[in-house]
Amino acid sequence: MIGQSASCDSDKLCVSQSFISVTASLASFWWTFLATLNHLLHYRGSRVSEKGFLQILCHVIGWSFPLVIAVTALSFNVLGEGYSSSSGPWCWIKDCEDIKLNPVIWMAITGKFWEVLTYLGIFAMYLVLIFLKVKQHCRSRKMTSLGNTNAGPSYESIPISNYSNDQEPSIDDRFGILWIFLYLYVTRISGTVRYFILVVHNGSPYLPIVDTIDFVLMYIQSVGDSAQAFVNFIGLILIPYLSSKLQEKKYNNKRIYSQIM
Repeated sequence: MIGQSASCDSDKLCVSQSFISVTASLASFWWTFLATLNHLLHYRGSRVSEKGFLQILCHVIGWSFPLVIAVTALSFNVLGEGYSSSSGPWCWIKDCEDIKLNPVIWMAITGKFWEVLTYLGIFAMYLVLIFLKVKQHCRSRKMTSLGNTNAGPSYESIPISNYSNDQEPSIDDRFGILWIFLYLYVTRISGTVRYFILVVHNGSPYLPIVDTIDFVLMYIQSVGDSAQAFVNFIGLILIPYLSSKLQEKKYNNKRIYSQIM
């Protein structure tokens, strides 16, 4: 619990681990947001993210901001042993009364604020993606109906869906945003719940039932926070790769069957 420990002993190993964890977690949030934005732009047919200077800008944002925040926290001497307050069994923000600002505020600055902001940003982009998909579907039906009313072939008689069939990456983009949207919530939500439990209690002792829930969520958080990069690899690299190979195999089988017939 925050405020239970009066001393602010500095364990160099614990502080170093906390600095690395803060930097890595914040970088993960920034890059997750940028990856989702890239999927959304790619779905809309934009290639702006492929420009060199924007890629450099993404790297500057994705790495410099986390480092600035981590260095700021280190300079205020708030990184260290937190006794699993709103975190797993690793070091984060010191659990003591001598540090400037409330430790809960430092937890928000070094992680939770940006995590919640990532939740909201990805959710907003997912809603935009759904809106674009519905808009495209309505436009496709409208163009198809206009084409059916014409006496002869014309430009309007070409269904817009024929164009979308050539955009196979759009399928991966929709899946990519959905995967990021789901895995981020599933893997990180337990830690966010623990943080808000800590904020609500404001240093007061937990009730036995709340303490039990917090204890269970700590184990879930320990697995979820550590699994984020692995789940990212599965959803954004492994599954799309296997899916493309499966589609390629199905296409080859159909072509062989058509040649035999």
